[in-house]
Amino acid sequence: MKPILVPLLASLVCVTVHAADPILLEAPAETKKADLDACAAMMNKRIAALALKDLKATVVQKDGKSSVEVASPRDVADDAFKKIRILALFAGKAGGVRFPHVNTKEEEAECEWPTLTTPGKPPKGFQFFRMMRPDFAVFDEFRVRNDPPFATWSDVSVKTRAADKWTFQFAPAASKRLVAEVDKNFDAAHSSYSGFCFTVDDKGFPDQIEVHLKTQQVPLKNAEFTMPAEQAALMEAILRNPMPLSLKPPAAR
Repeated sequence: MKPILVPLLASLVCVTVHAADPILLEAPAETKKADLDACAAMMNKRIAALALKDLKATVVQKDGKSSVEVASPRDVADDAFKKIRILALFAGKAGGVRFPHVNTKEEEAECEWPTLTTPGKPPKGFQFFRMMRPDFAVFDEFRVRNDPPFATWSDVSVKTRAADKWTFQFAPAASKRLVAEVDKNFDAAHSSYSGFCFTVDDKGFPDQIEVHLKTQQVPLKNAEFTMPAEQAALMEAILRNPMPLSLKPPAAR
């Protein structure tokens, strides 16, 4: 039985993968074995965090290429297959909450926007990130991100988990930074603000995060935001278990 090959940038079409068809997540040729081993270990932790049963990641050599293979003794359900693909897209070493940056006239003059085939050149002190749809499909839009972020994922913890959404809260120090930034740029009466964007590695999501900052004008000790439950579970699994590098399915032959 031939392996199923799935293009990285294709929409996340669900298929059924049989036990004889492990999911191969390819690493760059120069990847060190220690990094591959770490990727497999973190993939297993991500799989466990999502409670995906009977799946195990191991390092394999096939056709002269090193890959992380995710295999199961039984059929892999469509939903599990889709989630494995998403887990592989991210190294997960950098998750942050940022204000979207708008170039000044001077910055735009020095900015060379990237394309699918060229890396581009951001304004000095900035980086590009590529946008992803809420279903985690990458699309051809790039934005400028400012560093460092106002909060990293280490500043964030889960407060509640519901069937439709999760609530996250920021640590007190990060909450103060967010409140101060909003008060500096906007009417201090704001009790919430939806201008923050969420980035992971070199990707970002178009849906702006609504951050709850105050209650009756009193700053919250722990500012909060919500995220759709499926996206939240995936992000939590990815960012709590960072890999040395992202992985991808083999290219179509």
